[in-house]
Amino acid sequence: MQENKGIEFGLYGEIFRNFNVYGGLTLLDPRLKDTGNPATSNTKVVGVPGAQANLLMEYFVERFPGLAFNANVHYTGERAGNNINTFMVKNYITLDLGMRYTMTLPDKNTAVFRVFANNVTDERYWLSIFPGSINGVPGSNTAFLGAPREVRVSASVTF
Repeated sequence: MQENKGIEFGLYGEIFRNFNVYGGLTLLDPRLKDTGNPATSNTKVVGVPGAQANLLMEYFVERFPGLAFNANVHYTGERAGNNINTFMVKNYITLDLGMRYTMTLPDKNTAVFRVFANNVTDERYWLSIFPGSINGVPGSNTAFLGAPREVRVSASVTF
């Protein structure tokens, strides 16, 4: 059985003219209960962080209608790497930056051009950790690496 105790906060709104923020914070104490094994009962759940936070900020350039810049900061806290909690996976922070330009075409359709850089600082991190067994039995786990720095350019048109 898994027992989760925690709290979650969210915020969004216009901080000042043309500057919006969207964010959230989750604080969680996920525990394995009644596993039938004293070594794994009441331990932290593999791969579930005690804290996660995200803050997306977006600025619309008044002087150039349709132009917007954004920054997204994501934090994932330390996580258990095995069911007996003898190995912990370190926390990480990633930063994504981007800009987009939206324009109305002569036929009243819309075109959007985007440039994004994800994981700008090229943070090396484990994106996901999965237990080998969900019932508290020690076993091999699975882990996936997070994406390295990546730059994307895209365009879309509505019609």
